[in-house]
Amino acid sequence: MSVTERSAPIWLSVLVPIYKVEAYLDQCLTSIIEQADPGVEVVLCDDCSPDGSGTIAQGYVDRYPAQVRMIRHAQNSGLSAARNSLLEVARGDYVWFIDSDDWLRPGAIAAVAEVVRSHGPDLIGCNYRRKSAVRSSFSGPAGRLLTDRDEIAGGICSSRKMYAWLRISRRELWGGGLRFPVGRLFEDAAVTPWLALAARSYWHIASPLIEYRVRSDSIVAGAKNLRKPFDLASHLDLAEALQGFPEALEREGEGFARTRMGASHFVAMEFAKTAERIFRTRSHQGNTGSVRELVSRFRARMEQASPIPFEQMCAAYGRSGRWVQWVRLRFALSLAEG
Repeated sequence: MSVTERSAPIWLSVLVPIYKVEAYLDQCLTSIIEQADPGVEVVLCDDCSPDGSGTIAQGYVDRYPAQVRMIRHAQNSGLSAARNSLLEVARGDYVWFIDSDDWLRPGAIAAVAEVVRSHGPDLIGCNYRRKSAVRSSFSGPAGRLLTDRDEIAGGICSSRKMYAWLRISRRELWGGGLRFPVGRLFEDAAVTPWLALAARSYWHIASPLIEYRVRSDSIVAGAKNLRKPFDLASHLDLAEALQGFPEALEREGEGFARTRMGASHFVAMEFAKTAERIFRTRSHQGNTGSVRELVSRFRARMEQASPIPFEQMCAAYGRSGRWVQWVRLRFALSLAEG
């Protein structure tokens, strides 16, 4: 699509942070431009990428000057800072973050546009495809407008898919100062629950709109690599992600039982995964003596972010017959207790 002049108001800002994605950026940007209507702007942020990503991005700005623009950081500041900078300059009624190593499936923007025209929700969610399998990002009904805030936030938290690129949000939802935490990993989990809680209406698109690229060289993949030493710093970022969310729910008052359960499920399973990684990496290295101490440290920190205590979550898993979750959390708690 070639757009030489803007002939429509901007209804959507597609925001793409760029850093060391030279091999993937063309596919990402082409997938957006080929389906963008005149009311879509594409805003790029070159976060001082040391490869040819900036040059590739500039090529799109030169070819589509009315639809694509780029900002540049003076120094590398990380994904959160890049996303925050993009938010500051976005002009669309809605914003959609797309990671520059993923790409949009055909018809993705048209599907979002139809929901916006017909229903105008505060928040739109979608599914995605990973290794040819469709993954769901919402535990609730698709294809209808939801206005129950507990159903919205609870369904998003229960899915455990906190990725920012799975939601298209009204830009005004970010107006209260909600921003990505700069300098931290797992930044999506530090934003998505609050975004979900702020939404007064939600529409879930059941079809996958995004192709997720699995990269072994990504930062998060490195943090989860069991062949490497346990990455304490990144997992501490994860432990901090939902700090303050139980208090936010308390301020909302009654009626958020599903959200409390969904957020607690997310934290409990992330604690279980963290405990398993500690156990497996330390055991692989022959260093089992510090497992209990480290797992206990993470339990104390992460349980603060869970609206429901972990022992109560174990009981809830048992009552509902969710035995896989029960076993994983019970094992993690046993590691903490020694």
